[in-house]
Amino acid sequence: MNKILVRGGADPLKRYTPRDLLVRDSLGGNSGNLMFSYGTMNVLSTSKTKCVSTLYQKRWTAAEIDEINQTCSAFVLPLADAFRADFIGELNCYTDLIRQLKIPCVVNGIGLRASYDPDPAFSYPFNEDVKRFVRAVLDHSAMLGLRGANTGDYLKSLGFLPERDFTVIGCPSMYMHGSLRENKEPKNDGVAVSLNGLVPPKLKQFYTDLASAEKTHIIQQRTSELIDLYYGRDLDLSTTPPEFARQNIFTSFDYRSAKAAGRVHFFTDVPNWIHYLKDFPLFVGARFHGTVAALLAGVPTVITPFDSRTRELAAYHHIPTITEKDLEEGLAAESVRDLADYSQVAKAHEKNLSHYKDFLKCNGLPSLFDEQTDLSFGRSPMEKQILCHWKPSLPFDAYELCGGPERMARTAEYVLIKGAKRVRRFLVGR
Repeated sequence: MNKILVRGGADPLKRYTPRDLLVRDSLGGNSGNLMFSYGTMNVLSTSKTKCVSTLYQKRWTAAEIDEINQTCSAFVLPLADAFRADFIGELNCYTDLIRQLKIPCVVNGIGLRASYDPDPAFSYPFNEDVKRFVRAVLDHSAMLGLRGANTGDYLKSLGFLPERDFTVIGCPSMYMHGSLRENKEPKNDGVAVSLNGLVPPKLKQFYTDLASAEKTHIIQQRTSELIDLYYGRDLDLSTTPPEFARQNIFTSFDYRSAKAAGRVHFFTDVPNWIHYLKDFPLFVGARFHGTVAALLAGVPTVITPFDSRTRELAAYHHIPTITEKDLEEGLAAESVRDLADYSQVAKAHEKNLSHYKDFLKCNGLPSLFDEQTDLSFGRSPMEKQILCHWKPSLPFDAYELCGGPERMARTAEYVLIKGAKRVRRFLVGR
């Protein structure tokens, strides 16, 4: 059986506790990172191919590189906004690794972090690092898959050519179940939302109003929010930049009461995340991968992009959007539900899905699309394995909903986690 090494922080076939995820930083700071690595592995895990996660390993010994060359048929890198200053060190590690590999190395999703309307002529300090990375990948594959048009403009400014060196594919998480299917019979009459702490003022008020409503359920994604929800450590703004603290949405409504009412959730695996959302008639997202989970659950969705990375993905996947300008012009709250046109996303998705299949074939990657036509939830070989031992339920209660003994146990566990993380940083330089 072929083995494909896939960049990711977690093994989809394993169940992780919050402690497991935090000690190893398996979420990479945000559970949305689970979504695109899971989507990649679900599609590439075929009857003849097994996918193995890198578990976010950043450096490899010569012996480990030799083993990869001998045992793996390809190295696939699903990435997010990796063209950014605080990721360049890790990007350079991948450049060094790829240069030493003798197998195909395919990037199936990568983007630029930039402002809402980036200047294509702007010179980023990491331009040369990006050039080295892209050239290394092109030495091992046909072309790179980008998240959106803004990233394409950026690579063009560096001298790379569209449809020769790169093509826009959006996010691989969108394709994990093939075609999209709207859920026509939601059981919940509330709204689910994903929040981003740092949003423009108009969007902040919009989400504050949503999050304050009794029937709104809040889906968290950041590691700090997991710590807050599971271990009862109130979100600490004292170490964040002043402009972030002023705008942080969690200070603008009664977040503690929302947790105590069971309206705040955090998912540590993709199947439960998608399964939970399917009962909602509407999802409003400030985060892209939270929005993807809703779309995969068949939920009409609206996204509020406020930077380039979310904007280019929303545009490529034709996800209905609400901007700060829309709110300034008096968009009525009742109009949000009307904007969430699922058919618009599903129609564009078929064309995007066909292009993604072509991208995989162009790079010589066999996929489940070659073996079966129905990839809906639970139909893939990987998800069949997962569902054998899976229970469709929320992964845990919020700290505020636990009794005294459970709270004490979680508090003690958190002290141990902080100690374990300090030891790990010392041993492996993280």
